[in-house]
Amino acid sequence: MKTAYITGTKIYLRPLDRADINETYLSWLNDPEVNRFLEAGLSTHTLSSLEQYYEQVAGSADTRFMAVVEENTDLHIGNVKLEPINWTHRTAVFGIMIGNKSKWGKGYGTEATRLAVEYAFGDLDLRKVSLGVMVKNVAAIKTYQRLGFVTEGTKRQEVLLEGKFEDVHWMGLLRDEYQSSNPDTHERRH
Repeated sequence: MKTAYITGTKIYLRPLDRADINETYLSWLNDPEVNRFLEAGLSTHTLSSLEQYYEQVAGSADTRFMAVVEENTDLHIGNVKLEPINWTHRTAVFGIMIGNKSKWGKGYGTEATRLAVEYAFGDLDLRKVSLGVMVKNVAAIKTYQRLGFVTEGTKRQEVLLEGKFEDVHWMGLLRDEYQSSNPDTHERRH
């Protein structure tokens, strides 16, 4: 196992590295089912464009781009990111993609979100994590609500999805709210 930022029960989050920029990751980005609710789904990606994006964010102080890795197999199954991080206001925007479809519906996305939030509030000392989620992505909204995120507003007709402009909820979670609603969260670092 490579050095992890934070470890859970089924997965761990570690820095995304150059070896992760490969055909498997590229296939996730170009799979309409995987990226249905992602902005990445509006473009066709190449290995070259993926490498350029990696180079752009890998060295950025305002980004934490992390691989979601299955604990018992060390299999890279997706990514999470905190980007941009505003160090003055101590806020970040969260994003997630579980690209390996065989891992869907098994709690990996929920655990990855929880771990990213714990990393943001603990290690990075941020005070708020926000995210945008398409209103039609009901499963994701339920996951975020379970973790304590609240809808702060709705951006009307914000994104193009399957030929129609759809609304996006803007959700946020404050560190104090998360800690009070999850008193026994714990982190294991390697």
